[in-house]
Amino acid sequence: MKNLLKKHLLTAVVGSLASPCLFAITPTNELEYRDQSGFNDAAVDSQSNVFIARSAEYLTKFNANGVQLWQRHNPLSASWFGGGSRITVDSLGNAYSVVTSSYEYGRVTKFDSEGNTTLLNPGGGISYFWDHGINLKTDSADNLYVFGTGYLEKYDVNGNKLWQSGFSNKWGAPTRDIEFDAQGNVYVLGKRDASSWHNIVLSKYSPSGQLLWMKSFPITGFGDAIGLEIDSSGALVVAAGRYGPNGYWISTLIKYSDSGNLITSNDLDLGSYSRANAFELDAQDNAFLTGAFGDDLFVAKLDTNLTQQWVQTRDYNWSDAGYDLEVDDKGNVYVSGNASTGYHRSNTAFITLKFNSLGDEQWVSRNDGGIASWIKLQGGKVYTAGQTIYPHSSLMIRFNDMSN
Repeated sequence: MKNLLKKHLLTAVVGSLASPCLFAITPTNELEYRDQSGFNDAAVDSQSNVFIARSAEYLTKFNANGVQLWQRHNPLSASWFGGGSRITVDSLGNAYSVVTSSYEYGRVTKFDSEGNTTLLNPGGGISYFWDHGINLKTDSADNLYVFGTGYLEKYDVNGNKLWQSGFSNKWGAPTRDIEFDAQGNVYVLGKRDASSWHNIVLSKYSPSGQLLWMKSFPITGFGDAIGLEIDSSGALVVAAGRYGPNGYWISTLIKYSDSGNLITSNDLDLGSYSRANAFELDAQDNAFLTGAFGDDLFVAKLDTNLTQQWVQTRDYNWSDAGYDLEVDDKGNVYVSGNASTGYHRSNTAFITLKFNSLGDEQWVSRNDGGIASWIKLQGGKVYTAGQTIYPHSSLMIRFNDMSN
């Protein structure tokens, strides 16, 4: 068997050769992390240590200076669909991964700060016909929640499973996002199959796992849920996608009370096809979305009443999209995505953009051909990560944002 740890060593490169910004303010591209295989997910902890999951089997940790601290390999069984993984970190320096492999779907592993591993859940098989999405989050007390197709489970900081809630139907009842309120209640956003359409479903669980309520919203034309946020009043804001009356996929926002009652909703008005990939609220409860508008990248802002404030689109000549975003305490929005300049995928640029709260572009950085699908603001730095195409590798870039 080949020594994959040697074959796929990650390296940190200081002073990378990013494409020059077209604007007066250019972020300093101060550190890069690369790998020779694909990209699944990334995380940055409170000490600015970086974690990269390049596949379902490998997790690597670097310190803030780009020095590799450890890499762990957790082999998977043969799978009839590709195994992916998602990761998160807690405030104590522990990292967690969950995988989507067909025979170990839902396998959860804990990595302490030294890289020692503890298997929390071995996972199990999942139907080929079910949605295979899965994710995990930690709350303010460092409890871990794993949510995927047909279930939600909670672990304490020591890795003990506290409870699990199961729900299912013929499509597997996928869970898309969860959020926590100040009392430790858990709100769950998902979808269920209903005839030919998928309904938005919201649920509320107590800290001990008791189902407090579950509400389904069979609004004609809904296709999928995207994300969930809780605003400063305790209202639940849901981002979703649906087919509109013109046959185009459109993005929409819906606001509910903490008891699940509808407050208001609004479609994102771009005139034609728009598919949001990421969603976040800022400190003033304004909503930001990014995704694809036709073949263009878009970023949009809506106020607390879900009234559209501005939309910015970027056309880089072929097929472009935003995949993730973060908003800082000043209302600036940072977007990661791809910018294509031709049919061949090698012409796809790994792109990061910044807009201020008024929608004015502050800077753009374009790097190796690929797709930036993850972004994080931490300690005054901007981290963006994704997959390059040629060569096929993981890439994370740390920027020092000089425009602040």
